[in-house]
Amino acid sequence: MYKVMLVDDDYPMVEYLSEAIPWEQLGFQLIGLYENGLTAFEAAQKMMPDILITDIGMPKMDGIELTRRLKQINEHLQVAIISCHDEFSFAQQALKLNVQDYFLKETFDLEELKHILFKCKDRLEKDEQKTKEYATLQFKARKHADLEEQQMFKQYIQGASNQMLSRLKQGNYIPVLFLINHFYLAEKQYGSEETLLFAIQNIIKDIQNETDDTFTFIHYEDNKGFLLFESSNSIKVDNFTELRNLLRTITDEINRYLHVQISFILGKSTNVEGLKDQCVRLLHNRLQIFYIPLNSMEDIKEEAILNKKSNIDMEYFQSVTEKMRQAIYRKDTEKLCGQMEEFRLSCFMKQIDAEIVKEFYIRMILDWRMKTRGINFSSSSHSSDFIQKDMLLMTSIHEIEDYFIQFVHLALSSNEGTTTNKDILNACYYVSKHIDTKFSLDEVADYLYLNPSYFSRLFKKEVGITFIDYVKQQKMERAKELLELSDSPVGSISEQLGYDNQSYFIKIFKRYTGYTPLEYRTKVLTGIGEA
Repeated sequence: MYKVMLVDDDYPMVEYLSEAIPWEQLGFQLIGLYENGLTAFEAAQKMMPDILITDIGMPKMDGIELTRRLKQINEHLQVAIISCHDEFSFAQQALKLNVQDYFLKETFDLEELKHILFKCKDRLEKDEQKTKEYATLQFKARKHADLEEQQMFKQYIQGASNQMLSRLKQGNYIPVLFLINHFYLAEKQYGSEETLLFAIQNIIKDIQNETDDTFTFIHYEDNKGFLLFESSNSIKVDNFTELRNLLRTITDEINRYLHVQISFILGKSTNVEGLKDQCVRLLHNRLQIFYIPLNSMEDIKEEAILNKKSNIDMEYFQSVTEKMRQAIYRKDTEKLCGQMEEFRLSCFMKQIDAEIVKEFYIRMILDWRMKTRGINFSSSSHSSDFIQKDMLLMTSIHEIEDYFIQFVHLALSSNEGTTTNKDILNACYYVSKHIDTKFSLDEVADYLYLNPSYFSRLFKKEVGITFIDYVKQQKMERAKELLELSDSPVGSISEQLGYDNQSYFIKIFKRYTGYTPLEYRTKVLTGIGEA
């Protein structure tokens, strides 16, 4: 609704207008009635009207001065003058202020005022449309310029072209890798990558206009961008301190207005000739990008050799898996978070590759979904396909941890208000803990102090499959993990899962997955989760 303000020292007149016109029904909001221009001006500074209907001759401030002042604040303000015959000279001044509507009190009627209101409304809508069109043209022009600069910078980094050098001043630079945390979530929040980046670039441009620091921001790809900070050669200037202060300002502004977190990795100071090499080092520093804390800044670290699958300590991974499963079964999220932090620090110290960590958490989630199928934990909306797609979009271990915790909370909260049999949960935990041994239904029933026949019927009722089938299912899932995360021979894996007969293990595995263990390892593992 367009906001309307009425101003006239003939107060009965404005009262009459306020009551006689069905404002809201016509699509207007009447925001105030005032007896002089000064009071109206003070009110307009708090809530600016779209349409001003004002008398000319008034005490303290006349209608012409009121119009002039409000037009300086809002050039699109529509004004209708209430005029008398002896105020023609004032009406001429109003025309100079682009006031196109006025009516005489002596000949006034409501239909004339309604007609004037609709004319004002039509002009406002046309102004809004022009503003939108202009903004769209500006956006397209800026987008084209940004894309051109992005393409030029990519070609420069990839060694395809040095045209980017023509846009850079001679001197020294400190390149900074700009990382948008939780990029896949922020992109969803803003509807598209384009909108998110436009909002970020607007904030950075505003900071550029308000600071003495000279820098260039370029989006590179996905959640990555570069900030090229022009450093001073003077020994009196601490360039890195100034840069860190600038980065804190950028972080604070983006946090405050966009609710998006940002991390930075600072390169080393270099001249224009060495800038490409520094940017390439930042871009390819995969481990530091993966392990850097959210909303933080770090100096670049030397990239270590990635720890691939052949060097993974399988016993450690299995130990961590078991501890996390136990914490989830017991709904101890505080302990789970502590174990995840310990796991993260260990992975960082051992320089474990991001893809290995992703596979670990994907397996944890899929394993949990499968284990809880049919026992009131399966209502989580996370499907296998979505889990893997989401994980592949994540570039930070902290994002993965947040995602995993969110999944656990969803899975556990789905159990609130339902009846979950503790004996069944304890039985599932027993299977998970003793998956590498050979045990029977009677042993588990004895562990639970239950009659074996009663336990067998209860398990089938609660879970939907027999206890024997459930154990086979869990062993096959663990076999898949071992095939993916280790180079152990099939015979060794068979023994680790309590199978004395390797041929029987291979037969059960093929029945469960459709592949023999070797086929699974060589064919299916070309993509995560295709089995």
